[in-house]
Amino acid sequence: MSLERSAIACVGDEDTVIGLRLAGVKKAEIVNDPKKARKKILEFAENEEIGVLILTEKIVEENRDIVNALLEKPFPIIVEIPSSEGPIKKEKDTLKELVRKAVGIDLNI
Repeated sequence: MSLERSAIACVGDEDTVIGLRLAGVKKAEIVNDPKKARKKILEFAENEEIGVLILTEKIVEENRDIVNALLEKPFPIIVEIPSSEGPIKKEKDTLKELVRKAVGIDLNI
């Protein structure tokens, strides 16, 4: 496994992807269909250059099975963000819990 994974990729709705492209994310894909999103997530996950994969909450919810499988692997790191429509109402994890899930250590804050 390469430690050179420095690229960031995104799969999301049009507004989110455009915003991230303006922020410098070059590997960003606009998707409106769960099957296309699934295909793109797997494509980005297999790319050895990508270290961080940003997904909108809606896409994560539509593809929970593969996202959960990817969370078990060290790369890419999955970052779930609200879409341009706003966050999905659900139980929120604390920052400490998110770090523990992503990194595997407890954070004293």
